[in-house]
Amino acid sequence: MRVWIDTDPALGMLFRDADDGFALLQSLHSPELDITGISVVRGNSQVSDGLGIARRIVSDCQQAHRGPVPEVYAGRTSAARPPADPALRAALSRPLTYIALGPLTNLAAFLRENPSRAANIERVLFLGGELPGARFRAGGWNPYRFTDANFFKDPAAAQEVLRAGIPITLVPIDVARGISLSAAQMQALRKASTCSRRVARKAGGWFLGWRLFFGVREAPVFDALVLLTVTHPKWVRTRPMIYRVQKKGKTPRLLLSPASADEARDGVTVVTAFDPQARGEVVRRLAGSGLR
Repeated sequence: MRVWIDTDPALGMLFRDADDGFALLQSLHSPELDITGISVVRGNSQVSDGLGIARRIVSDCQQAHRGPVPEVYAGRTSAARPPADPALRAALSRPLTYIALGPLTNLAAFLRENPSRAANIERVLFLGGELPGARFRAGGWNPYRFTDANFFKDPAAAQEVLRAGIPITLVPIDVARGISLSAAQMQALRKASTCSRRVARKAGGWFLGWRLFFGVREAPVFDALVLLTVTHPKWVRTRPMIYRVQKKGKTPRLLLSPASADEARDGVTVVTAFDPQARGEVVRRLAGSGLR
């Protein structure tokens, strides 16, 4: 499957999530994917920081990756056209799937300037949205309530893409948190392929933070489920839903609710659950096992 990946990696940065770094590793170890390009968006990190992180991961994985190694491009940092735009425009000469692991800033701006290319985006996958009654708490002793960061960091962009008429699949963080890494799995990754080992080592502080600050034994790799939705669609359960944006308070929220048969035509597809096999497959992909 031809895909474009948009990401906001912060692997190795203090107090920042490492899941985008793991997702890039997972994507490069997924022979089902033809990655036509990778763009960096501001989110967990600034574009300049994320660009360096993404390029290092791709460089480290060059030997393990089968096929051409994808280029990594800078996304929006100002009103100026970023390097990612002409590359994405060229990639969209044919249909592809757009995988958004961070805010939708880059895609919304691209569609405003290149509306004719929207027809070749077969589907957008986005880590975001809140299921009815679900507010993600870390667990353990810490009562901290997580926000839907990819949405609230650029809600205007998300709403633009939702209204663009492109099929979109949302992966809520409350579902995606079910994919997580244990201490034993992290240790195993440190003994795997060169690129797996380097990513796991740089993620050590992130993993320790989840254990000490949030009081949980396993750290969630949210973005992993987004990629599995593409590579293993039979392992995820989805249903059509409708969305609304709640602007009450300081944090805007993308709220989801079941759709009727008529509403489903104008709604979104939402991942609501996944097969237990998914957890083990993520670890195998991160380690580079079973590559063709």
